[in-house]
Amino acid sequence: MNKNKREHVFSSPVDNLAFRRIVAAFLALVALVAFAITPAFADDEADSQEDTSLISTSSIVDTQNLLGSAMSQVTDAVKKAKKETGVTILLMYLGTFNTKKSAVDWAHDQLNQAKPKPNTVLLALASQDGKLAVVASDNSQAWLKDKKTIAALSNAAAHPLVAHKTPDWPGAATALANEVIAQKKASDSAPMWKALKIAGVVLLVLLGLAVVAFVVWLASRGVFSKQHAGRHSGQPVSAGTSAETSVNASADSAVEGSSQQEAEKTDAATDSTDAATDSARRFR
Repeated sequence: MNKNKREHVFSSPVDNLAFRRIVAAFLALVALVAFAITPAFADDEADSQEDTSLISTSSIVDTQNLLGSAMSQVTDAVKKAKKETGVTILLMYLGTFNTKKSAVDWAHDQLNQAKPKPNTVLLALASQDGKLAVVASDNSQAWLKDKKTIAALSNAAAHPLVAHKTPDWPGAATALANEVIAQKKASDSAPMWKALKIAGVVLLVLLGLAVVAFVVWLASRGVFSKQHAGRHSGQPVSAGTSAETSVNASADSAVEGSSQQEAEKTDAATDSTDAATDSARRFR
């Protein structure tokens, strides 16, 4: 075979037509599958992009107009919480979360996508799903991320929705804001109460040491030994006994003095008699 020539292979018209029909059928099948799958992914992507853009551009999202005329009241409550605590509150009032995730996980993802400031709280509420979630940003302070704090905020926001026959949608937001303020005050006062408890314990310990030192001092002065000796040796220990002893001593002294005086008188009389006898002898 001459190397300067190239051999071409052509398929027959029948084989070429069959091949084209197979390719066309395959492409039609692919198009049908893509048409069935694409809307679902498109809806999920659109919802995700919509949610992210809404929460990124506004601190309050209310697609169902659940806040209505109370929007200004809710805004004031959010601003007050920010001023007193430094916590940023984001609100999302939606019809549905449209996700298979839990409400908490979904809200946490939405908050992370918004790239929140430190100490940010999101209240996500789906009126049609009947779901509510409260989450704090990962860059929040420990007191705000604490499980007890989040539970308190969730309970506060949920109460107005179930306490009445009709849900109080604005009340959920204002209750959340007020609870943020309450939790912040409790967090600030916790160290003070702890210090007071420690001071009280220290004071009790010092008081106990003072009592022990006083007892030791009394023992060193012999107070307890004197009392013990007085009770068991017959020595007078009471005021009445001391007074009685003094009276007896005075009586004994008086008797002794009277006897001494009588003895002196007797001696004087004897001396006088002797002197008279001597004088009579002299003049005889």
